Amino acid sequence: MKSFCLDIIRKIGFLLLLVSHVTSQDPRRPVSVLRSDSRQEGSDSEDTVVENLSCVSVNLESLQCRWEIPKIPVSNYTMYLYNWLHLWDIKQSCTCYEEWCGSCSGVCCHWKAPAYDFTAPEIMIELSTGSSTLNETFNQPLIVLPGPAEKLSISTTESYQELEVRWDTPKFLINFEPGLFYRVDYRPKNVSVFGSLEWMSVPGHYYDKNETVRLTSLHGWVDYEVRVRLRSGARPPPSPDNGTDGWWSSEASGNAFTPQGAPEVAPAVGVGTFEVESDADSGRRAVALQWRPVPPLLHNGPGLEYRVLVRDQNVRRGAVA
Repeated sequence: MKSFCLDIIRKIGFLLLLVSHVTSQDPRRPVSVLRSDSRQEGSDSEDTVVENLSCVSVNLESLQCRWEIPKIPVSNYTMYLYNWLHLWDIKQSCTCYEEWCGSCSGVCCHWKAPAYDFTAPEIMIELSTGSSTLNETFNQPLIVLPGPAEKLSISTTESYQELEVRWDTPKFLINFEPGLFYRVDYRPKNVSVFGSLEWMSVPGHYYDKNETVRLTSLHGWVDYEVRVRLRSGARPPPSPDNGTDGWWSSEASGNAFTPQGAPEVAPAVGVGTFEVESDADSGRRAVALQWRPVPPLLHNGPGLEYRVLVRDQNVRRGAVA
């Protein structure tokens, strides 16, 4: 019964939406608004161009909208949020909470439940200058900025070349229909030993209340730092060449050591590695040996040692180290 009522309410809201002046577009792009029919004579000094209107649903817990106006005093403008569940008071007045409002320029509004309906597929904002109005709609899944991954854990596996990364979905997004994109970044932590290395990444998409990602092809006995970031499944990530676009969550991070293993490679040798010096006497020779050291990242354990074995080809048994 409750679901049926909600559907009727939303249908009524949709009809109201059709008769209003609506322009839909990507929520992070500037919106140009022409003069409306309600503009009054003699008020041409007011510029009704919306310089930068943006709205963000913060983890589906609250809605933040910012409207920057370059020429007219902010006091001449106001903003409303439409909530179709409140038939007796559909237009929710602008409110603001927390430190974000103090640092926000322009008209800044921050709505929380029950004024903000996080279940609505679309969000409609009314912008008003006193002499003209504009209704702007947003696809809600597109403007969701997830909170950080919760209860992040990083553990070892049976292989020294693997780590298992697990986290819980932020609670308000467990049943989020588009799901979530994720990006798990990792690299060796000890810069003084291994140098500053680029982040390696494992991307993916999931719907569950938690997710597990296995990092493979790692090196043994290395402290890896790991960070996880989330993104709305309705907003595909940009290509790496385009950098970040502000729609990734803040990171959840941690670190873990991989187990110890055998060195991955033998010392590199080549022409001239072995040099026989002139005879010290008639019965002995001196041999000079040289090789390239194994890189620290390939040691796979502490205290790497080099052992040189020498065997006389004329003697079948025995060797001298």
